[in-house]
Amino acid sequence: MKRSRTKTILFQPWKWQGAIAGDPTKAGFVHLVKASAAVDDAPIFCWFRWCLPTYNQNGPSCVGQAWANWLELMLRRYAEEDPFKPGDQISGEMIWKRGREMFCKGNLDGGLELPQGFEAMRDLGLIPPESQLLAISPDWVSVGYALLSTPLVQGHHIHQGWETPDPKSGCIDHSYAPTAADGYHATLRIGRLVQEGTKFNVNLNSWGQAWGWHGLYIMTEAEDEEGRMPDGPYTANLPAGWTSWEGWKKGVIQC
Repeated sequence: MKRSRTKTILFQPWKWQGAIAGDPTKAGFVHLVKASAAVDDAPIFCWFRWCLPTYNQNGPSCVGQAWANWLELMLRRYAEEDPFKPGDQISGEMIWKRGREMFCKGNLDGGLELPQGFEAMRDLGLIPPESQLLAISPDWVSVGYALLSTPLVQGHHIHQGWETPDPKSGCIDHSYAPTAADGYHATLRIGRLVQEGTKFNVNLNSWGQAWGWHGLYIMTEAEDEEGRMPDGPYTANLPAGWTSWEGWKKGVIQC
């Protein structure tokens, strides 16, 4: 049985927590003025301030793109100075190709599992070799506390609604019954919000700034539970002093 259509909300981060959309013809960054607010059961936090504009994903490389976005946000938040020039990004396609070399004998016809993308990123030297994959419990409270310090790489069923998110809010219509035949798509969890008692997750996709709301999308917590992958979400446990690691620079490309 299909569920009733999700009510489209007007997602306006610039009003919600002081966020404003940057000029997409320039850097296209999304800035956050006020970083956090509290709710009863878990913290509300969003990574708008550190979001980089994402380039349009090439084919099945979503796991590589999600880990590249994860590393970009971590560097922009924790490095002493923003290490990226306008237009710079880490190549998710590079991560995906290395993963296919490592786990699929170089066959580029297909995607990766989320942990395989992490292994490829580490094998490339984009993060220190001591880095460890860390799985986060997917419940609302655990994810909320994890988001205080890290974005999360995640996977969801993909279907027709992903092609037409609401342009004002990025809200995806998930009024469907997901099946394994839908396949999964990897994106980056960057935050969440509560509106009129409904919990929403805020995510960064890799389909370009013209998609969703400047490349961002939202879904309800209930929709997340229904459509998410059985494993994850994931982050990486990085060693002390990792911000001085410069291996990530070899993955930088201009978009």
